[in-house]
Parts: sequence; C-alpha cells; structure tokens
Amino acid sequence: MKRIGLMAALRRWRGKPPQTFEKAPLDSLEQGWTFKSGRAPASVQAIRLYSLLNGLQLRPRSVTIVPVFPAPRWTCYFVYAPAGRLSEAHLFTLARLRAMAQPLMVICAAPQPDQVPLALRDYADALYWKGLGGYDFSAYRLGLGMIATASPHADVLVLNDSIYGPFTDLEPLLANAPWDLTGFTAFSLIENHIQSYAFQMRDVTPRRVRALRTVMPGRWAFKNYRSVIYLQETRFARIAARHMTVGALWYADAAVCGDPSLYVAPELLAQGFPFLKKSLFGRSRGIQDATLLQKALAERGHPLSDMAETA
Repeated sequence: MKRIGLMAALRRWRGKPPQTFEKAPLDSLEQGWTFKSGRAPASVQAIRLYSLLNGLQLRPRSVTIVPVFPAPRWTCYFVYAPAGRLSEAHLFTLARLRAMAQPLMVICAAPQPDQVPLALRDYADALYWKGLGGYDFSAYRLGLGMIATASPHADVLVLNDSIYGPFTDLEPLLANAPWDLTGFTAFSLIENHIQSYAFQMRDVTPRRVRALRTVMPGRWAFKNYRSVIYLQETRFARIAARHMTVGALWYADAAVCGDPSLYVAPELLAQGFPFLKKSLFGRSRGIQDATLLQKALAERGHPLSDMAETA
C-alpha cells in the first residue's frame, strides 16, 4: 500500500475520506457478512491521532423528559432538531417506528430542553433531550447507557435521522441475524466497518456499554464530522468485535464498489432495503438520479415537500 506523509494525511483529514467513485451491480455486495478486522494504514493512524488531539470536547448535556422502563426490546431514534421542530421526514419515520412491536425511545438534540418538539410525546415511550453538539455517537451513548441501566439485557435497534424510512418491515431482516451487533450495511473504506446510520445491538448491559467506551465515551464527544468518522464510526465494529459477534446484512469492498448506502442505493431499495440516505439529495447529490429517487420515495408513500431541508 502506498505510504503518505503526515501532512498529506492531514490534508486528507480536512477533505473527504478517500472514496471509490465507481458504481457496481448489486451482486458485487456480499450478503450476510461477518466482520473481519484489518489493520488501518499508517496514514489513517496519523489522522486519528490528529483527530483525537483536535476534535475532543465534553459530552453535551442531557435531560430526561420521559424515562426508559424495562422491556425486552427497544428502538432508539436520534432526532436532530436545531430549530426545535420536526420535518415531515421525521414524522414519517416516527410513525413507522411507533408501529413496531417494541417501545420507542427518542433522543432529541435541540438548543434547550424546552425546545424539544411537543409532538415527540405522541410517539415516544421514552424521551431525552441532549445538546446540539457531539453528533450521533453522543446520542447513541446516551440511549444505550440509559437502556443498559433501566432495561438491562434488552435488544436495541438504533438509528439516526440521516435516512428516510423505514419502508419495509425490519423484523424479518433482523430476527434471524446471527450477530450480537448487526449493521445494515458495511464498507471497507478506511477499515472494515459497519455503517452507523442504523444497527441492532442485542443484550445491552452496563458491561457491554463500558466495553465500547473508546468509541462511545461517557464523558467525551467529538466536535467535528471527520473525527466522528475516523475515531468512532470506522472503529466501532472492530472495538465491538472484541466483546461480541459483529456482522452486516450487506458488505461492500471499496476495491470494487463505492459506499453501498449511496452507490447501490436504488438497487438495494428495489430489493426491499428499508432505508434511503438523505445525503443523496444533499452533499452526495449527483451519485444517483434524484428524479428517480424521488419517484421511489413517492411510490413508498414518503412526503417530498421538505426534502431539500432534510437532506
């Protein structure tokens, strides 16, 4: 593998992570993939050190509005609401999650606790406010920590609002997954990792949450997107695999395919995949035909009026 110097690594950190801009057919993905670890190149280690030194901040404050209670299964949904209101995409997702046969925990990032949208109380069985900083992993740590304490040994579906959906029943996809930690998609870019927009973790306990403290720290969070990618998302599966079995429903090798949640999105959606990334209409626009994606969303009953805002 080609070696690059520290300054080149830092320039990469400030820009986009290396990406394979190649589309590939759906059969280029591996289904039912069990996590395999691999050593990240020296350039990535340099980026991670720089990210740690320059991206760390205290974990954002949080407030319990409606507490978690004991249940065998939970869904934990992270909503980012900097203006203190919900989008139509949020409402669509909340309605679908509310219809599942398990209680719904919502963690809402808003400027202040009194700016958490009142409508969330109509959907959430448990509701928490957190500050706007810290990105999704700070919400995941809060949610898993609360469930581990108040509802130990629960199985937890975790997802954030970077996706539209779900459009299909998640139970058949997850019920027979053989792993303790199941990602919907996984990718080899930077290193083999599950993509953190949605995953299921079984048997959530305080011990299991503590085992993940290097990617979901209790006191700390990160203040920039690149630090989250390099120190949390791409390390999550490898750290988890030391303590539990890890896998994904679909896996893409970066040598033959780009990010599967982007580059194979229409094909996955046609095969019954439950989500579509909002970034396909935002920072990743142009990878797919937006008109065809809008048509696919409309066919699945998703409102389109606030799409530009939610992307």
